[in-house]
Amino acid sequence: MKKKKVSRKAKVRSAIKSTKPKKKTLRIRLDKEFKLSENIPTRNNNAKLFLAGTIFVAIIILLIILFYSGNLIGGATKTQCDTPKCFIEKANACEPAEYITTIGTTTIKMEIKQGCRLKKTILSLDETEPQEIREYFKGKSMTCDYEKDNFDNDFAFQISGPLDNCKGDLVDAIKAVI
Repeated sequence: MKKKKVSRKAKVRSAIKSTKPKKKTLRIRLDKEFKLSENIPTRNNNAKLFLAGTIFVAIIILLIILFYSGNLIGGATKTQCDTPKCFIEKANACEPAEYITTIGTTTIKMEIKQGCRLKKTILSLDETEPQEIREYFKGKSMTCDYEKDNFDNDFAFQISGPLDNCKGDLVDAIKAVI
């Protein structure tokens, strides 16, 4: 039997084929490259981290604001009182409260605001009062500071009460009439 002569070109082609990577080797190489690219941070990942951090900080700030305003943990919510006794108790404790009452012919809204501070507002006067008096007093208010456990009950039962620690347009109106 005669051996076939292999040309030089055929030998070179055969050598090139044997040095080409096999598919299995190629896949392993691609897997390694893929794993490496996962660990490299990109701008897109940085933007996502920044956005997540910003949202987290905003939520924390919102929770702090809600906590200190008293709206999250019902601690500083305003009590709606229906009796003078309820209002006087809340006032002496300097707790936020609101009480609407009629004294004589005048409807008054009383509120305990921040700390030991009373706000008294004239809502309306009866039709039996002269028109000038109704217009003069309606909507006027005053704020009065007092000491804890030392709320003057006259504020709940009189239109004026002691005016020494009070200020506002209602104080001026009362003094002008007295």
